[in-house]
Amino acid sequence: MSRIPSFILASIFVFAMSVAQAACPQIPENNVWGKVGNDAIARYVEQHGGNDWAAYVAKWENRLERVQAVAKKNSVIVFHKNDLWLRGADLDRYVRDVQERLSVMRCMAHAASGQTAPGEALVRTTLPADGT
Repeated sequence: MSRIPSFILASIFVFAMSVAQAACPQIPENNVWGKVGNDAIARYVEQHGGNDWAAYVAKWENRLERVQAVAKKNSVIVFHKNDLWLRGADLDRYVRDVQERLSVMRCMAHAASGQTAPGEALVRTTLPADGT
């Protein structure tokens, strides 16, 4: 039995992830996290999260809840690293960006799982002409 070199397997995995993520929208760019590519997030989850998409998505769900709570109180979020103070319309825009980022990450998690979405299996099947 021949062995496939690990670099070939890694290349196939990266290619498959890139193709799967191509179907997902891009993460929105903003002043907090800048421009983040979907491939960068996939690499982060693979290298630092052990490919545990559920944990990474849960982390951002928690972040969204906290950001929404701050916005609801008409308060301020400060990002010291970027020296950003978000309030009012800027904070509302950031909440929408976090919601969109979370949506994209859920898409990426679904793509990484290799599972079909409801209805996808039906699309790939051939139904008899009489509908039975």
